This record gives sequence, C-alpha cells and structure tokens, in this order.
Amino acid sequence: MTTPTVRWRLLKDESEPTTRERGMRVYEELRRQGWDAAAWDGRETTDIIVLQYNLRDFDAALAAAPVVVFDCNDMVFADHAFGVPQKIRNKMHRVHAIVAGSPRLGQHLERLHPTVRMIEQAVGPQYWTVKRKKHTGLQIFWMGMHDNIIYFSEVDPVLEALAQRHEFTVHFCTSKRSGLDHGDGFKQDNVARIAAKKYPTMFHEWNVDGALEVMATCDLGIAPLFQNEWCWCKCANKAVNMMAAGLPVVVSDVPSYRVVIEDGVTGRLCYGPEEWETALEELLGDAKQRKAMAKAGKVAAEGFHIEKIALQWAEFFREVA
Repeated sequence: MTTPTVRWRLLKDESEPTTRERGMRVYEELRRQGWDAAAWDGRETTDIIVLQYNLRDFDAALAAAPVVVFDCNDMVFADHAFGVPQKIRNKMHRVHAIVAGSPRLGQHLERLHPTVRMIEQAVGPQYWTVKRKKHTGLQIFWMGMHDNIIYFSEVDPVLEALAQRHEFTVHFCTSKRSGLDHGDGFKQDNVARIAAKKYPTMFHEWNVDGALEVMATCDLGIAPLFQNEWCWCKCANKAVNMMAAGLPVVVSDVPSYRVVIEDGVTGRLCYGPEEWETALEELLGDAKQRKAMAKAGKVAAEGFHIEKIALQWAEFFREVA
C-alpha cells in the first residue's frame, strides 16, 4: 500500500502544547521516518487532513482530502467552556475518524463515533536530555497552561501545612496572565497569584527551554488536577514529560496517570488532601526514595517517546486511508 500524504490543520503556533506536541512533533518525526507529512495551508490537496481541537475547517478540509480526522482533546467534555463542547459534539459524526488523547476521553468518543483511536501525547525529545544540576534546598516543579493554575486549589492547603515542617520552593512555569478570572482578586495576573501563595514560590514565564532549565534544578514534580469529568479526560503529558526529564512525580489519581504510574514505584497517585500530604511528606524527606522513583519513572516514560507515538499515528493513518 502506498503511504498516504498527511497534513495537520494546527490549532495555533508552537507555544500552544496541542499544536506543538500533537502536531508539529508528530509530523516532524513521521517525515524522519519517510512520510510526506506537514502543516496544512488550508488549500493544498492531500490524502488525510487532521483537524486539531475544533471542526471549524471541516468543509474546507473535506474539499481537499478524502479522509478528515479529528484530533480531539479534553475540551469536548468541559461543560464550563461556553457551549464549545456541544458545538463540537454536534459536528463530530461528519468526520471519518477521531483520535483521542486519553483513555477516558476515548471511551466517551467510542459512544459517539464508530472509528476512534486513543493515542497519547508524545514526550518531546528535549525532555530526555535534561541533566540534573547541583542546587541548594528542596525544589518542587510544576508547569501548565495559562489557566491550569486553578488546579492548585487541590493542594494549596497541603503545601501550606508542609511548609511548616519542610523548607522548599514551588517553581511555577506558566504564562503571566491566566486568561480566566478565578474570582480570587487577581483577575488574570498569574505572577501576583503565585507570589501571594502561603508557601515559598517562584514564577518562571513558560517556554520549552526555560522549563527544561528549571526542571534540571528541581527535586520533585507535581501535577494536581480536579476530580471531575473534564480532568478525568485529560492526557498524561505533564507527568510523563517530568518523568522523562528525571523527576519523581506526585500527581492526582486520574485515568491517564494510572496508565503510566504504578503508585509508589514510578510515581505517586493521590486522591484527596490526605493522600497528597502523605506522598509529599515522604518524598520531601527521603532523597533515596526520590532517586529510585525518578529512575523507575524515566523507564516507564519510554513508552511515550515520540518515535513510538509516531508509529501509532502511522498505523492509524494506514488504516483510515
């Protein structure tokens, strides 16, 4: 069978994770493997077009390709998103196939469409190159999109309590403005929001290289999420990226993280404040445990290497073509 040509209708630019990690990184790796794969300019004809995040360009894509694939993310089940999810669900039956970014999301989509494949987000090659750097004190790392800082309401009280017993700094790698008013008096200002927390913090404006530099001087990575349907549909990228970079991780117990993390071995899964406090207390006080967990976590993250994820996309494209 002739290898099909594939084009991506990217969501935004490289600063947006879906664009970068589920689009650009994938087609760059497919090209390395011999495929004709690239971004779509909105006019070029091709065999397959992948629409990221939304279906606004479906009609134009269908005119340019016999197969249109929707790369769907958690937003399709985010009920707070001002009607966007319902608009997407109303159009979903028109695409030829759907790629889901997480197990729970895939289960939902299988009830809405006959052709669904679950493909997790790949770990970018740069994360594997992070080398630990000497530093003083205990450093905790978090990274997230502009509005993801809302998840810290899950762990703020725990970190405040732990700060009475341990000396640490939480490094926030995100953008200056949140994009949302969280009703906490800071409106869209993430810098002020982080500075006002009742435990030691440091703000770092997000970019890939900067995040890698901060990770190199941290001892532990965390990824809190809410326990709701929206977050249960999220992918495992934050945890897996940190694991690939050699950080032991403590994360919320949600479906995507359960796939990659064996609790107590490759990371810690936490449901509720008591579990968060127990896990963080143990790891903050035990460098040997952190080192062993980081080593096991890096091995577990290998299944998310871009070469392996690109092979899954390649198999999927051959099937739908």
